[in-house]
Amino acid sequence: MASIQCSRPATHALGDLVVAWGNLEQWVTGGIVQLISGGDATLEQIAFAVCAEMSFDRKVHALYSIYKVRFPTEAENPELRAIVNGLFAMQERRNQMLHSAWILSEDGRIAARLKSSAKAKRFRGLPNPRRFCRNARG
Repeated sequence: MASIQCSRPATHALGDLVVAWGNLEQWVTGGIVQLISGGDATLEQIAFAVCAEMSFDRKVHALYSIYKVRFPTEAENPELRAIVNGLFAMQERRNQMLHSAWILSEDGRIAARLKSSAKAKRFRGLPNPRRFCRNARG
């Protein structure tokens, strides 16, 4: 596979995250659909319709709840719990990455991550762009 030179590696990495996240969400949806439908085409359509209205964390909760109903003796499997907990941890990290603003250096690397929050003690404002980019004016 040829190496691709990217002028903005941080932006490229965030794009990779978006693509991978969409794939992961489809796998979770597929798991729900399989558990509900068992191959029945009508139930499959219903499951897809319900999943389309759900956030990722609701899908993970539903996947685990439906799994417990279908396979009650396996529901407390530590490996399954680790997968579910891992999905929630990934969602938290994904939200940190995608719901932030980014200041990039001239070489396209991350110079700063900005995140405001209602929980913050005080707002610090934007950093001086001269600190991050040689040619910035301000």
